[in-house]
Amino acid sequence: MLKNFVFHFIQGKNEIIERKKKNVKSIICNNNSCHWYNVFGMGIVLLNYISYNDLQDDETEIKRDENSIPSESIKIKADYESSKIPAVLQPNSSDLDVSDIRIRTYTIRLKENKTRRTKISVREAGQGDYHILLLHGQKFSSKIWHTLGTLQYLGKWGYRAIAIDLPKRKNVSLSIDDDQEAIEWMKKLIKSLRLSNLVIISPCKSGDLVLPYIFQLQKTQELVRAFVPIAPTGTERFPNDDYRQVNIPTLVVHAEKDSLFQPAYELLIKIPKSEVLFMIDAGHDSYADTPLFFHNGLRKFLYDVYRPIYNGSL
Repeated sequence: MLKNFVFHFIQGKNEIIERKKKNVKSIICNNNSCHWYNVFGMGIVLLNYISYNDLQDDETEIKRDENSIPSESIKIKADYESSKIPAVLQPNSSDLDVSDIRIRTYTIRLKENKTRRTKISVREAGQGDYHILLLHGQKFSSKIWHTLGTLQYLGKWGYRAIAIDLPKRKNVSLSIDDDQEAIEWMKKLIKSLRLSNLVIISPCKSGDLVLPYIFQLQKTQELVRAFVPIAPTGTERFPNDDYRQVNIPTLVVHAEKDSLFQPAYELLIKIPKSEVLFMIDAGHDSYADTPLFFHNGLRKFLYDVYRPIYNGSL
């Protein structure tokens, strides 16, 4: 009751506040209780300093437009619904046509502190209960996953695929002071995007955010189903035992010509459920150098992850 009166006196044209004003007016008039106005008057004055932002969600704010709403589309049979392993994509095959898969765009705002929210651009394709989160490295943005067709392929294969732009400060990717901040940031991101049954794809610099989050996962959790590191940074900061305790399937994408990643690769393959996608004749950005080979390897891995979940054998 008190919050209704507080809202009644908060200044601004916000639609929510206007609705609150109408509700309060209705209560007063319908109950012939105008004396309540006087009873609460002094309290309202004292509480009038409360800002509207303090009454918002503590974690995130989502700004969606009509492009963020899935449209009616062609019927898609998801890969994981079939008992057969997906066929390998071939150059010039009709299976490479993803022109009918729509990319939706919107923004979210993650709360950093009491006064600041970080704007994050999102590209999304596909629908369903199995979600793929695609991050990016220092030289790219979420657009790379659109350009390569990864978002479209994932949507066509029956997944909900989400690529985000990591926020920047003066053209430098988001700075996280410590691992705990990275963990909390990832938790807020996953919550705001309403992700579940999740596979995280983490190239290059995004490893600074994702690795701490992966290492803190409980063995019995079912939120994150798998992990795809692609030459991630920050691997050397963690002891061998951290890798040995990771309990989710992991596809280590390793490029033939990325010699600098070799120490990280040797750490990542200590993950018990890891397998390697060896990218022949590719460099550090291997998924961009040989996208068809990458997409085929990723598709097979995702099928192996999600098929047992779908048919209830996991």
